[in-house]
Amino acid sequence: MVNAHRLDQITFVAFDTETTGISALSCKIVEIAAVKFGSDGKVVGTFEQLVNPECLIPANVIRIHGITNEMVREQPAMNEVIPRFLAFLGASNTILLAHNARFDIAFLGNALAQHGYSPPEHLVLDTVPLARACWPGLSSYNLETIGRSLKLIEATEHRALADAWLLKEVFLRFLDSSQLKTWTDLAALATLYTFTAGRMISLPVPPSGFEELQTAIAEGRAITMIYSNSQGIKGRRIVTPLALLRSRGMVYLSAFCHRDQLQKLYRLDRISHIARLSDSAPLLVQ
Repeated sequence: MVNAHRLDQITFVAFDTETTGISALSCKIVEIAAVKFGSDGKVVGTFEQLVNPECLIPANVIRIHGITNEMVREQPAMNEVIPRFLAFLGASNTILLAHNARFDIAFLGNALAQHGYSPPEHLVLDTVPLARACWPGLSSYNLETIGRSLKLIEATEHRALADAWLLKEVFLRFLDSSQLKTWTDLAALATLYTFTAGRMISLPVPPSGFEELQTAIAEGRAITMIYSNSQGIKGRRIVTPLALLRSRGMVYLSAFCHRDQLQKLYRLDRISHIARLSDSAPLLVQ
């Protein structure tokens, strides 16, 4: 909840993430960074951390942000980074800023759920609508294009901290141009999100008929299952179940795929058979 009325009484945090891909359901965060500041531009602190996603970063994604598998191999996993990042955010009346906020919220919200953390109460302000209102006619409203049009950058780094710094400067330019003074006026122009919207929820108890998955998760035991892909083609998968998650009414199994050596999400309604890896007798048939 925002208690302050005037913008000069509010602390802002501009943040950004780099990931292994574009799907928050199947991809992971590899870097998170943030800049904390006031409406006068004075910086209170910064946060920057590479994250071991515990899976491989695809080559086409490495070409975008330049973060390699070697760079993250010895870095802390997300469950170690989350408490430090939440501590950096500070009080819940701090306003978070993200450009295309739904992307970053989806990844962070899912990471919080998968590692058992409650979502922070902070409001997240998406800066894209503010840019559209302040600078109409731009060819694109991605952060790079806005930064170039305002002559804030010449080259793009595509790294989380660089983008967080750029987002801070873009937001301050918006405040200068709009001459807004109160939170009420800013909120009326903005799109606001919370971390609870659309987040994945960890299920402590599996749906009926999938009780064996809970045992496999507790024991860290691999299973074999028959799974249908989006084209309806069935195949045998050997996975180690990690967690059961629900998002937008759909239940997923988060599991380590032994064939691809990646952590993946599998829809429960596409699993037709489960058996212990060392036992050919089926444990679940749907």
